[in-house]
Amino acid sequence: MRFLKNKIARAMENAKAVQQKQVKLEPTFEYVKVEQAVLVKHEETSSIKTQPFTPKRAPKSPEASIKSASTPVKRKRESNANKNIVKNYARAMVNFALSNVATAMIEDLIKRENHPGINLRSFRKFMDEQKEEVTSIRRLRELLLACDEDEEVMTGFKRIFKEIGMIFIRDFSLNWIYNSKVGDKLTHVKYRFKMMRRVQNPEYFTYIENFAKK
Repeated sequence: MRFLKNKIARAMENAKAVQQKQVKLEPTFEYVKVEQAVLVKHEETSSIKTQPFTPKRAPKSPEASIKSASTPVKRKRESNANKNIVKNYARAMVNFALSNVATAMIEDLIKRENHPGINLRSFRKFMDEQKEEVTSIRRLRELLLACDEDEEVMTGFKRIFKEIGMIFIRDFSLNWIYNSKVGDKLTHVKYRFKMMRRVQNPEYFTYIENFAKK
């Protein structure tokens, strides 16, 4: 009986020892789960770091779009404004040549020409014919610049108009600008001396872009 008890006790001790050994060797389920989670997290972080960074462009603001779209329109308006300035000055010069204020000055210029076909009446008739034609730089330039095809009387008319035009711009244009119905009076004043230089040298009076820059 004692032998049987001892045998059972030894068997229980051996089973207990084997169980403790397995506990020491095998990791718990909780440890394995945490280790796997760490590995997965490390892999996800590595994949994120290796992805190239591509910055996104900021969307264009509505103000910038409106500004870029309105630039050509603004340039076109400026070009039209410059053309109107030349046309206004040209018509004012013709009207001044037809006015009584310029009569004495025109008669002095006619005497310098000393030509039987050039007199006050013929000159004003010529100016009256050009009144509705001077609507552009080209037409004003043709009225100021004598060419080889022009007859002597026509060349004299152009010289007189050139001189009377310079007198108008120099001495009478400010009064005309501020007492007329022209728009943008300050711009007309700004271009006053530029216009006088172009009238004095009509061969350089070509395109409106050149006129606006110089």
